[in-house]
Amino acid sequence: MEEVESEEEVKSTKKSKSKKLTKKQKEANAKKQQKEQKRQPQSKKVTTTTVDGLKSSKATLTTLLHGLLTRCNRKPLISSSRSSQTTNPFRTFLRTLTSDLLLLSPLPLYPASLLLLTKLATSVTNQLVTFANLTRNDKAR
Repeated sequence: MEEVESEEEVKSTKKSKSKKLTKKQKEANAKKQQKEQKRQPQSKKVTTTTVDGLKSSKATLTTLLHGLLTRCNRKPLISSSRSSQTTNPFRTFLRTLTSDLLLLSPLPLYPASLLLLTKLATSVTNQLVTFANLTRNDKAR
């Protein structure tokens, strides 16, 4: 009987030690989690704000450039007195805007100029590809 009781006592002491270890481990894990939670919100705020800001500005630039490029693709509106050619004022504006943006892009005071040039190049490329696909389909017919 004594051996059985002593074995039971040993088992109960082992269980209590394992419970104590798990409590200590739980406390240590809780402290680690609290430290991680304190660090995480700061980094999340910075990244989400930056990504959202660029996303909305890119969408605005895409809309602006799409409208400008569709107006540039229209037939010329003004006839010049020097020659019989007619010019589109939107094409003149786009040409001037592009040359000004190329001058401003290396300057640190105007960081958005590079973004605008990139979106402009992307929009023009997409329109050229679309036009090339349309002419290819017309020739195939």
